[in-house]
Amino acid sequence: MTTNKKYYSIFIIIGVLIAVGYYISIPYFKIGGEFDISYDNQDLGINFINKKNEIYKLTDYFLQILPERKGVSFGFDDRTDRYYFIIREFRKNGNIEYHTGENLKKDSDEFIKLLNIIGWHHSELQILLEKLKSANCIGIFKQPYENIPVNITFRYGEPWGVAKFSYYVFPKPLNDSLIKVWNKKEGFVRQNDSLYFEYGYPL
Repeated sequence: MTTNKKYYSIFIIIGVLIAVGYYISIPYFKIGGEFDISYDNQDLGINFINKKNEIYKLTDYFLQILPERKGVSFGFDDRTDRYYFIIREFRKNGNIEYHTGENLKKDSDEFIKLLNIIGWHHSELQILLEKLKSANCIGIFKQPYENIPVNITFRYGEPWGVAKFSYYVFPKPLNDSLIKVWNKKEGFVRQNDSLYFEYGYPL
């Protein structure tokens, strides 16, 4: 093979890898990360200082409307007025049924179907959206287990939107044994006995 053909093959391989990486990253662009701005750990802390009360009010309201035996992840992209849902329905037989939707419009049939699964009305959703925006955050999630925190996403970051900056708000202070467990999690920094910051590593 000549030198030119070798370079040509290398360029083709690089092009394929870039294309694959782009398509893999697409879902992260759809779930509300603001990729035109670069965020870091300091931004996460500053937002909490400025929006502490709003973040706790958001947490309280989400726990109030969270359906029994269902884990709900909800987020939005304010630039496109699109939304996503991930619902985990925990059956009594131990099975988990998933219901998901991304890049949804609020008036779409799929969106309304997901709302019905968790028993939410548009009025409850609107309040949740207002509280998310008031807290300057873009997503919220919780599993229906005890001692599991509410995960509030501040922003997604690099690389490729995978890194995440979030607040983990526990419903009650952790005991010493659970604090030791959470302190060992990579990317998590304890702020107090019921609050952790997540710096760029998904749970």
